[in-house]
Amino acid sequence: MSSLQSARYQHNLFIVFAGGDDCFIGGGGDAGFHFARRVKKEFAAFVKYMQSQLSDLPEKITISGGLAVVNSKFPALQFAKLAEEELEEAKRWSGQEGVKDRISVFGEPLTWEEFEKAYQLADELSEKISERQLNRAILERIKKSAVGYEKLQAQAFAGQLNGPKVWRLFHFLGKRKGQKNDTQKALDEIIRNYANNLMRAYTEKKGTSHMVYPIAARWAEFMTANR
Repeated sequence: MSSLQSARYQHNLFIVFAGGDDCFIGGGGDAGFHFARRVKKEFAAFVKYMQSQLSDLPEKITISGGLAVVNSKFPALQFAKLAEEELEEAKRWSGQEGVKDRISVFGEPLTWEEFEKAYQLADELSEKISERQLNRAILERIKKSAVGYEKLQAQAFAGQLNGPKVWRLFHFLGKRKGQKNDTQKALDEIIRNYANNLMRAYTEKKGTSHMVYPIAARWAEFMTANR
């Protein structure tokens, strides 16, 4: 672990409880997001090592997590309850698939792969905002797009497929008058990938992968809070 990562955890995280296979950790900023990624990475490495040493270990050993995000004045007992609810949501959703191996954040249970994808997207958005290729306003538009999409996906589950509405849903993310070419190019790339992701999740009628982008947008808000 780098000294930068250690400092981030040391100054922004504190362990409230750790015992058995459970732990509860509080923190500030986006340190909790990064720590969750680190825990998953270290856990996977530990499991791989143990399986190489012990032949009778289960093939699939998993970890579940929940992230609750509140403001600094939120009562501790209440945000502890919210974190527990997030964890239970992760377990409930992944339990439907027979394997408990998800993390729930902002009320959305993601696979760990989707969570990692959200980080990559958040980092990309943050970098483009820092380089003035994008305005932070794009984050709000991405977040709002999820609300209308969930209504459309509910219709898809009911057998009422309406592809054109899906495309119109995120059209407001598109071209804006007065934007520079490099800004529009960066925006087009993100929208194209988002569009394909939405359509795939919509037509296949499964998973929560469409929420990776709105979650990434909220994550990027933390990364760019002082920019």
